[in-house]
Amino acid sequence: MRVITGTNTAEQFHTWIKEQKDSHVAVLLRSGQKAEDFWESGAVTELRLHCQVEKLVWETPEELADRLQACQWREPAGRVHPSKQEEAICRQPYEAEWLLAFGGLYELQEICVARALWLKSDNAAAEDKRVPLLFVAQDMIPASMLPEELLWLRDPEGVTRYLGAFPEGAADTVIMPPTRGQAKRFYELFVKMEEKTGSSLWKELAEPLWLRYGVPEYLAGVLALRYVYRMINGKDFTAMEKLLTQKEVALQDMVWVAREDVLLLAEMAMAGIEMLPRQERLSWQQIKAFYISLCR
Repeated sequence: MRVITGTNTAEQFHTWIKEQKDSHVAVLLRSGQKAEDFWESGAVTELRLHCQVEKLVWETPEELADRLQACQWREPAGRVHPSKQEEAICRQPYEAEWLLAFGGLYELQEICVARALWLKSDNAAAEDKRVPLLFVAQDMIPASMLPEELLWLRDPEGVTRYLGAFPEGAADTVIMPPTRGQAKRFYELFVKMEEKTGSSLWKELAEPLWLRYGVPEYLAGVLALRYVYRMINGKDFTAMEKLLTQKEVALQDMVWVAREDVLLLAEMAMAGIEMLPRQERLSWQQIKAFYISLCR
């Protein structure tokens, strides 16, 4: 997935709309008020003026896959709209079909699963398509937490709903909102910590926190990165945390985990850690200790 961040997101989206003029765009709306607000936003209103827009409201990946299969997709129009901006959103000017969506990391995963289910359906026309996704993130998501070669969707109870390859992701683009204030300081901290660990282990520890508790992805990542770095290098990031967050409050005091959930969270993390190379794993006792440290 390609990631776009910065303050000129609106301008880039406007450019993308002009390049997609008269093409067929499906707007995917997870049932709820935030999605309806996105549908009524100025950006989507402009899109509806220039493109053939299909509104697809959904609640589950399976339902969305069925709706995608029922769509009447246009054939590529064969028009060329070359981009003159290095950071222009559209990198495939010949493609006339797009998916547009809004939400958080879980919605992004669900949409990717829905597309995978659609492409595996018995619809011969759909099997040959690799319809790219333009996803507008409502909150900052660390790029390293976006779907990669493997797409794994779990619910808040840790039950696996989908596990499969993710070859379609290369053509997708995620637009991140500009970060300001505390979110910006936390994200800067996250980037600095990630550079120093060189391990993907932290992602498996962080995911149960945002899946079950809705902890912002970058904050869950900071907590997990700090713990992994301490386990690997025997050092802590306390001084850096205080500098960048400008707070004397410890990060673990910003997240509360129910003690009765520790085993479930540890099992969720272990399910992912077991798929990592042996040298990147933590023991069961170390994994439990991470979640216990977040209890009060």
